[in-house]
Amino acid sequence: MRGVAAMRVAHALRLAVLVLLVALVVRPQWFEAVFAPPATMEAARGIGLSRWQCLTRVEIPLALPVILTGIRLSVVIALGTATIGSTVAACTLGEVIIAGLLTNNTAFVLQGGLIVGLFAVLIYDAMVQVETHLGHGARI
Repeated sequence: MRGVAAMRVAHALRLAVLVLLVALVVRPQWFEAVFAPPATMEAARGIGLSRWQCLTRVEIPLALPVILTGIRLSVVIALGTATIGSTVAACTLGEVIIAGLLTNNTAFVLQGGLIVGLFAVLIYDAMVQVETHLGHGARI
């Protein structure tokens, strides 16, 4: 019975992380898309762009940095949140940290923390490079 309860908690944790990620990604891009500068949208309509063209050539390129920042932050937050999933018997990167905390082994805690921290920094930097590459390739 204990295994079933642990699985339910693990599934609840996964659902919570998913909801957190969706909220972090959708919220910034929604505000950027809704509050595009009126003068910019008027200029786009003034040169004869259709609604679809305004979306693809003006609104999305303007919102792209905010969308990518939301995705980047969501991935890093998900990594940190999933690390503590080991407390409910989920197989995550936090297993070494939890094992070190349970056995009072500082080396395990440092090793796990450094691995997770390094992984988070590498993912963050890689996504910054992707954002920079996409930003230079965007054409309005």
